[in-house]
Amino acid sequence: MPINIMDTILNSGDILNSRYRILHQIGHGGFGRTYLAEDINRFNEPCVLKEFAPQLQGSFALEKAQELFEREAGILYRLEHPQIPRFRELFRYKYQGRGRLLLVQDYIEGQTYHTLVNNRSQQGMKFSEAEISQLLCQILPVLEYIHSIGVIHRDISPDNLILRSYDGLAVLIDFGSIKEVATKAKSQLVEEVPDTETIPLIGTVLGKNGYAPPEQMERGIVRAHSDLYALAATAVVLLTGKEPRQLIVPYSYQWHWQKEITLSPKLEWVLSKMLAPNPSDRFDRATEVRQAFQVLSTLPPNIQPVTRQLPPSKTRFTFKLSFLATLATVVFLGSSWWWQKQDFTIVLPRISRSHDLARTESPLRERFSQGEKVLIPQKTTLEKELAVAAFAQGNYDDSVSLLSASLKTLANDPEALIYLNNAQIGQEKSYSIAVSIPIGSDVNAAQEILRGVAQAQTLVNQSGGINGIALKVQIINDDNNPEIAQQVAITLSQNPEILGVIGHYASDVTLATANIYQSGQLVAISPISTSVKLSNLSPYLFRTVPSDYIAARALAEYMLHQLKQKNVAVFYNSQSNYSESLKSEFIAAVSLGGGHLVSTFDLSDANFSAADSLEQAIDKGAEVLMLAANTGTLDKALQVIQVNRQRLSLLGGDDVYTPKTLQVAGELAEDMVLAIPWHIKSDRNLETEFANVAGKLWGGEVNWRTAMAYDAAKVLIAAIKRSPTRIGIQKVLSNPNFSAIGACNQIRFFSSGDRFKSMELVKIQPSDRPSWSHEFTPLVSR
Repeated sequence: MPINIMDTILNSGDILNSRYRILHQIGHGGFGRTYLAEDINRFNEPCVLKEFAPQLQGSFALEKAQELFEREAGILYRLEHPQIPRFRELFRYKYQGRGRLLLVQDYIEGQTYHTLVNNRSQQGMKFSEAEISQLLCQILPVLEYIHSIGVIHRDISPDNLILRSYDGLAVLIDFGSIKEVATKAKSQLVEEVPDTETIPLIGTVLGKNGYAPPEQMERGIVRAHSDLYALAATAVVLLTGKEPRQLIVPYSYQWHWQKEITLSPKLEWVLSKMLAPNPSDRFDRATEVRQAFQVLSTLPPNIQPVTRQLPPSKTRFTFKLSFLATLATVVFLGSSWWWQKQDFTIVLPRISRSHDLARTESPLRERFSQGEKVLIPQKTTLEKELAVAAFAQGNYDDSVSLLSASLKTLANDPEALIYLNNAQIGQEKSYSIAVSIPIGSDVNAAQEILRGVAQAQTLVNQSGGINGIALKVQIINDDNNPEIAQQVAITLSQNPEILGVIGHYASDVTLATANIYQSGQLVAISPISTSVKLSNLSPYLFRTVPSDYIAARALAEYMLHQLKQKNVAVFYNSQSNYSESLKSEFIAAVSLGGGHLVSTFDLSDANFSAADSLEQAIDKGAEVLMLAANTGTLDKALQVIQVNRQRLSLLGGDDVYTPKTLQVAGELAEDMVLAIPWHIKSDRNLETEFANVAGKLWGGEVNWRTAMAYDAAKVLIAAIKRSPTRIGIQKVLSNPNFSAIGACNQIRFFSSGDRFKSMELVKIQPSDRPSWSHEFTPLVSR
């Protein structure tokens, strides 16, 4: 019967490798046992021996596991930091006829924080805020170091932090890399073990329940912020004297520790952000936490904002807002008015005008912002979070300073630029427009649209405004959801200060809101929606993007006259108005030009198979594949490109124009042609004022969504300049003589509300840029 290595324990007095004398066992886990020993070659200096002995049966399995450990454990030897035990040696030895593997590291004299918190709990004591602040300041540089070389600890907890006796510094021990190696060993051995041996595997959990963040425990995903989460959980346990299971709502990852203790607002906010269930809401790196502490340290200790008691769902938001608003004021104004003020209770965000969205019912209200909340949290800065809190309190000067600082750190942030423009206006008279974007469903597209609007707003305000009056922009997140968009449209229609709307994204969403805007006599200009069903739908609906009628004909003409091919199969989504529209218009254009549709394939079909569909298309004589996919079915369209393997020519609509297409399809999508409204590298766009300013503002090239959104804002600005009322704006835009200068040329509308503009064709080609293997290139360019 095979021997289980875990059945054997090293004894006190055993000498290994003619050097290390075992004193006693100090721990054990899934990867093996840990012993305290002394190095007899170094004056009996104490050291720690970790025996790599995963619970595997069979000599082959054990040998392979040890080989893997030697190969993978090298990373531990790269760690050189005074607050990390030094790894001395990795050696093999034989014990009772079997080969073993041992790792030797420094011994840290001191007590674990687990022991310390238990001892204090028995005495009715807890760690103080000052002690926790000191612990964080000591450990954050350690995390900065290990993260900088690509190492994630994975298992921070009070057990794995030692308060070193001789200097009082916290030391980080027991890296989860060892446990990960054990797990990898078990998983990789399954296919290699001979038939004569069995390998019962005992799973190893990386990270402790309560300390590790949800994505680590549920999916094994670890990032730098995973360690920050665990460090904050450790801090909370030390502060409260309670285990995570006592502080987390059952069956969730929501912490409720604040009621257990009273902390300064700055530490409470930092810990809350580190413990956010959603990774995008946390600090990304230890450096950010340290920078936050540096900024927050300027808060005078006698200023203690009071948080209003709210239902649990609102407590976190209001606390954060109240603290940051006060902090922003104290740090950046230092006004004596604040020193004399007695009541620091902060209420929910307010807008300066009586008709603004303070009246809107929650949760819809949380989707609106002129600058009082961050709607795009994926990339933000501490300065921006402070700025929105200051804005919400009417502290516009503070907000301007903070947003300016944020944009120096993160220049490519259109939300911050719009908020900066709004904060510069403050309570002064202004004209207001709104932009409704799909933050929840496509944050990249949402930011692309915002960049165009922000650029137009910045230019008009810097040039003196519209007839001397500045332009303010309201941002709304409609999630690209028709039902939510309808609520947004009703709210905007009822707000008389909103003179026009830029939106919406998908054609289905724009269709759902058109009648509402018409009832409110509010002009809506979509920079994205292309469905032919929007033509002549409402006298208050306009588009700066050409319709699918124009795009379809451009693609059909290219297929018939440039490719000289006639037989095409079309892939589309029957549940998308845009996709249906582009498909129908393309088929009509192909038929009129003498081409032939061989088949159509519905990407939304639950039984859709890219491989089967392609073979059917080839069997029916298809020479070209037209991908009229929308955003929701892009992945299936990319599957078609992959299985096609460049056998048939490829065409596509503007929703295929994304970085994802280049990244996923790459070489297999080479020579695919797409129809889009605008490309920065086409001859007529290269030297335009819009392209030059965009490059300076955003630090790179922008795409057609940004250009069309810019045009939408420019149209509203031009109309407001001539007649600053809702009805007046509609009359101006309906005038056949109306025109405005946009991203590349004049903007004019047909009586249908459609834009008078041609499409541009781009082809996927190899790129000479180091960060991209392929790029979209205009068919006609310099």
